[in-house]
Amino acid sequence: MRVRRARKEDLVDIGRIAESSLWDAYSALLPPASVEAMLHVGYSPGALRRRLIGGGLMVAVNDDDRPIGFADASCGEGHVLVSAIATDPPFRRLGVASSLLWSAAALAPGDPICTDVLLGNDDGERFCEACGLVPGETVTGVAGADEAVARRWWLAPPH
Repeated sequence: MRVRRARKEDLVDIGRIAESSLWDAYSALLPPASVEAMLHVGYSPGALRRRLIGGGLMVAVNDDDRPIGFADASCGEGHVLVSAIATDPPFRRLGVASSLLWSAAALAPGDPICTDVLLGNDDGERFCEACGLVPGETVTGVAGADEAVARRWWLAPPH
């Protein structure tokens, strides 16, 4: 497995991975309409093309160069924000997501890295803990059509 910048031909696989991951992570936490809205807003073909143009979309690929996971990260305000990270179900717990996280951190070496995990997403919190991130502030946002509260996790506390 290796991590590289996403390309246009990866977008179908990214959408497929996003769909299975969002349903797995959020079906017990959010109404189905909210999960559908999240998929439509964040992972429609147009949304994925915009994320690709933004430059922070990266994929973990197998030996055949097929995406098995993805992350979307952006730099700004003195930190790297990983807004999405997901792994294809057959490849979970093999280090794919952590490789993506470390690749995102390399976008701005020396800056703290953070990601938001919806409260109640126990798998997401365990992943953050296993990678050495520490819980920080709560943030409120929109998940689909619902207001949602997340915990921001930091690789290093903000300065």
